[in-house]
Amino acid sequence: MEIKESKYLLPVVLILAIGAVMIFWIQSAWSPLIDYFSFRQCQTAMTALWFDLENPLRGLFFYETPEFGEPWAIPFEFPIYQAIVAFLSHLTGVEITAIGRMTSAAFLLASLVPIYSLFKSLNFQLNTFLFSSFFLLSSPLYLYWSRTFMIESTAVFFGFCFLSILCLAFKKWSSLLFLVALICGILCALVKVTTFPSFALAAGLAVIAIELKSSKRMSRGKMLAGMILIFLMVFLCVFVAFLWTKHADGLKSLNPISAHLVSDSLSKWNYGTLDQRFTKTFWGSLVWGRVIPEAIGMQLCTIVILIGFIFARSYERIVLVCLLGLFLFPLLLFTNLHLVHRYYQYANSFWLILALGVAVGVLAECARPWATAMIVSTILFSQIQTFAVRYYHATKWSQSAVLEVGATIDKETPTHSAILVAGDDWSPEVAFYSQRKAIYIPNWKGGYFEVDEKVFLQALADPQTLLGDLPLSAIVVRGKDFEASSLPPERRVAVHELIDRMGEPLERKTFEDYVVYIYQRKNSTGP
Repeated sequence: MEIKESKYLLPVVLILAIGAVMIFWIQSAWSPLIDYFSFRQCQTAMTALWFDLENPLRGLFFYETPEFGEPWAIPFEFPIYQAIVAFLSHLTGVEITAIGRMTSAAFLLASLVPIYSLFKSLNFQLNTFLFSSFFLLSSPLYLYWSRTFMIESTAVFFGFCFLSILCLAFKKWSSLLFLVALICGILCALVKVTTFPSFALAAGLAVIAIELKSSKRMSRGKMLAGMILIFLMVFLCVFVAFLWTKHADGLKSLNPISAHLVSDSLSKWNYGTLDQRFTKTFWGSLVWGRVIPEAIGMQLCTIVILIGFIFARSYERIVLVCLLGLFLFPLLLFTNLHLVHRYYQYANSFWLILALGVAVGVLAECARPWATAMIVSTILFSQIQTFAVRYYHATKWSQSAVLEVGATIDKETPTHSAILVAGDDWSPEVAFYSQRKAIYIPNWKGGYFEVDEKVFLQALADPQTLLGDLPLSAIVVRGKDFEASSLPPERRVAVHELIDRMGEPLERKTFEDYVVYIYQRKNSTGP
């Protein structure tokens, strides 16, 4: 539907919405990385903090995330986002936390461009794109996680570029556009391989949808050639990601602690079990109770999609079914990751949001403007309310013992030194805020990861073997006493023995449940 009263109304409202969202994101950009999933944010920030700007190629292919000792590398994703953040922080002088948050937000906003192109290729009216944009920007999930120090929006941006440029390439049958689409697909898979599968599936579906709507049908031979080309492009994207994974596994294997994080060891962690896909926890708690409301505001908004489906034409119904299938596909593929991580739905919830936008676009064609306005307003209100209840409070967190521990170590210990952190999982908040390389002794044992207890005990027996030329200047234990520590008994005893061997610390400080033992001060040679 084109708004007869003013064709500029919805575009102007979208511009105002983008401005309001940007103000919110900028205001919270300097917040410390202590909100939801701070361990993942700080891990990404650690990579950006230690990125080698003097040798960018080394920084990209041999980047450091220094939390397990030498060679300080535990690569997972290809660090495009981290490299951009490091460069922008160095160029502008703005602290890396703020730059990281704003860069993440910028990638989501940039995604609106390929989304617009995609809707245009699929022959949807402008208003359908505008409705979808409103719902995307006000989605609790995207409003919150787009302002975090994470790679999610970067992968989504390249995914939509891949999909939209591929659609244009098929319309024009342009070799150059096919090449650009391939590059974008490879970048999406490299930035976050778990984000790419739904875009790969969407590529084939989108081309079929374009063909159904096209006035000039391709010949069967050309259509078959096109689908083979898509298959080859997807294969190349996955193959390059596979090569990167092998390279990353090789680097992780060089360190005895990080060796348990190679891809083969993470298979069960990533995909979960078949039984998980048929549980009440998955369909009730995850899909219905968390993912849907955090994407579109409340479960009742799904009724809008259902009504839109009823009033839709056959082509629009096919698109709606495809979008809902793309939404569920990553949940069913990487089930355990979605159950454990609240932010993983960033890679698929936009399909549900786009389905909602298409449904509202359908209803807008047969409803009066005031009715459309009521539907849109209700959805936006429910999204903002859900954000206020589930996420807003976390944007205001500014105090944490981690910040005090990090600031103390940064102030008291030599810059060219390392720390050991025990009993704090392998969450690098302390290392990031102290700006020190570290050895982390995690508190988990067994479960999804095969752990060789000897590796941790050897690291505690002689940490210097993993520190190279960096002296151990501080030990941090989570738990005010060893009995309160969540470390397994063997590691707890080994930490106790290490502290005894280190001798009397220069200073011992307690910050809530953290105990900090300082053994070297700045401008000193040791205790």
